Amino acid sequence: MGARNILRLFNDALAGEDQSVEQLTSTTTETTLNSVTGTIETYPSNAAAGAVASFTFKNDKIKAGSLVLVSVGNYLQARGISAISNATDAVFTTTGNHNLAVGDVVTVIGSVGNTDADVANGRHTVTEIVDSNEFKAGVNTTGNTFTLDDAYANPPIAKRDAGEGLGEASVKASHSEEGQCKISISNDHASQSLTGSVPVRFIVLD
Repeated sequence: MGARNILRLFNDALAGEDQSVEQLTSTTTETTLNSVTGTIETYPSNAAAGAVASFTFKNDKIKAGSLVLVSVGNYLQARGISAISNATDAVFTTTGNHNLAVGDVVTVIGSVGNTDADVANGRHTVTEIVDSNEFKAGVNTTGNTFTLDDAYANPPIAKRDAGEGLGEASVKASHSEEGQCKISISNDHASQSLTGSVPVRFIVLD
């Protein structure tokens, strides 16, 4: 299955999901939720830059051959891209409120330029918020018009309120045995702590 189809499946499957569980005691405490999709609210922490915390996630929907996909909660809610301007500093237009701020990191996938197919794709840092549906990320798209039938903008970042600090959170799941897997959360920021709880979204695929 292609990356774009997995992304679409992931976000569509979780769009109306209300199954959730709170992790207790610490960021390494074993946590259980028996559901195909849902959210794990991790124990609040103040993870230093570069820190990694892992815990066992028990779920009876995980079978021997299952694939467990995870992401950083609502902060990885994909937004469709409806337009990318032809400019030295392109404007990206999203189909809904992008909820981004200057300095956030977004991953653009699925856009196709007519002269440079992947010119707008990849990991970019937001440099300007034009409005609630438009942002700039220092991407030069001069000479291109775009096909955007399957284009998305993903902000893979755990954002906190002002004063709480800001850290880039990434998450991965490694399948260990039937009924459980290990989930690891990393603070990928070079200097800032990741504070508070990180909502980890998951989907179990057979």
